Amino acid sequence: MIARHENPLEARRQAIQATLDAAKSATERNRLGQFATPNALAIEIARYVQSVAGRCLRSVRFADPALGTGSFYSAALAVFGPERIESAVGVELDPGFCDAARDLWAEAGLEIVRGDFTRIVAGSGRPARPMSGIIT
Repeated sequence: MIARHENPLEARRQAIQATLDAAKSATERNRLGQFATPNALAIEIARYVQSVAGRCLRSVRFADPALGTGSFYSAALAVFGPERIESAVGVELDPGFCDAARDLWAEAGLEIVRGDFTRIVAGSGRPARPMSGIIT
């Protein structure tokens, strides 16, 4: 089910998420560990981070090790605003989700890395680690 949103980009993300989810069986998505975080939950988590960090968090360095279509990035934009997001990177293993995330978020400042987060951090070619204000 797609929730109604005033944000057209989030509504588009949810429609793409539903299409991608429908392309695989629930069993296959479970085997791959693909569990989409509902945007309402992602927003509540971002609001919690904001409430805990308060005014100490002047800027956000966003990182998501399993980006999917970007529910958490959408929530970070909604809660913190694009002007407070200093840097943003998301890692996604599934090529379909990776392409969808690039299509949705590349112009909104999110760097999308296709790969396995666990292998990236174990290797020497890993992306720079955010120093503060991490939202995952």
